[in-house]
Amino acid sequence: MKTIPKVDDGEDSLKKKSTSQHLKRVAPCLYRHDENSIYHGIKRYRGKLKSRSLDTTDRKTADRKLKTWVDSLENPEVEKLECPTLAETFEKFVLTKSANEPATKRLYEFTRKLIEKHANHLLSRPLTKIKPSDLSIVLAPFQKKYVSGSFNKFSDILRQVFAVAYMDGDIQENPFARMPKEIRHMVAEQDKPKDTVPTIEECEQIEECVRSGMFSHKAEHAADYISFLHRSGLGEAEAKRLTFEHIDLESTKFPNGLIKIIRKKTGMYFEIPIYNHILPLIKKLIKDAGGNPPKTNKVFEIYGIKYTLYTTCEHLNLPRFSPKDLRKARITWMLRKYIPVEIIAAWQGHRDNGILIRKTYSHVIDSGMDEYRRQQLAKLSD
Repeated sequence: MKTIPKVDDGEDSLKKKSTSQHLKRVAPCLYRHDENSIYHGIKRYRGKLKSRSLDTTDRKTADRKLKTWVDSLENPEVEKLECPTLAETFEKFVLTKSANEPATKRLYEFTRKLIEKHANHLLSRPLTKIKPSDLSIVLAPFQKKYVSGSFNKFSDILRQVFAVAYMDGDIQENPFARMPKEIRHMVAEQDKPKDTVPTIEECEQIEECVRSGMFSHKAEHAADYISFLHRSGLGEAEAKRLTFEHIDLESTKFPNGLIKIIRKKTGMYFEIPIYNHILPLIKKLIKDAGGNPPKTNKVFEIYGIKYTLYTTCEHLNLPRFSPKDLRKARITWMLRKYIPVEIIAAWQGHRDNGILIRKTYSHVIDSGMDEYRRQQLAKLSD
């Protein structure tokens, strides 16, 4: 196939190559785009040059589509009878999302691998042969294995794949439209019981299990991160922004020094004391960073521990605690130690004098107040 020669003068040198200039011949009538690797068919038929994008980067699929297309030049009805498989449609779906972020592309790849692992037989099946019941069988195991957010993303990607086929006229109806909502969508309340908060002992048990290296290739970093969250009573948003310049072991404001925290919602600083139960961890983090790390270095090298946390909880037969639950554990512990709500609120970066803490943890405050009153009453009889 002839290509347009390069012109190296004037504005013409700035023009982009046409699609035909990117195509490289790999077999008779079969060409491949040198940038996006999509196969194209090109054949001279009755004196005219015909071309067709085969919408795939897979060679075997391209060969089959090329044969169907070539046959359809003589008999147009042949191509109408050809229905793409789920694998081919999934590939086309990914191509339509080529402008998405790398993290989103990885999610598509992960979804494809899940289908290969649990429903590989569907990938080679034509879309017209896939029924809603087939998809229900695919989705059912994941409702038990994944939390609602992950499950719903997985389900929605499948829905979008079939939507592409419906848009192209490959199928007359998206099978997801006939699936009951409770099968294709999981509500968040199914993740774990309401108001389930781990105890400090359970937090320490989770930390120890993660540190053993059973569920993470960055076990030590993940365990340190989990340890900081439950010992400081802070959230991931604050932990992610923590640098070594925010740690002041020399401050005389509190016995062990202090940590300056940037509250994500407001961008304002607040301070928390370096509690006795977190001091060894702080010293360990500084030591692991070389003893005198650059002040601008971030304290934690790992930020996402949800999967590790859920897997560990499942192994320990605990509810699926979230990173936010680790924070709740420490706040609950402080309330049961009768630390004034106003002080806890200040250590959370709140400026409402404890209103939010009182509202969120009213059940803890109420249950602890009876014991507190009994302790105060006992003092009167001394």
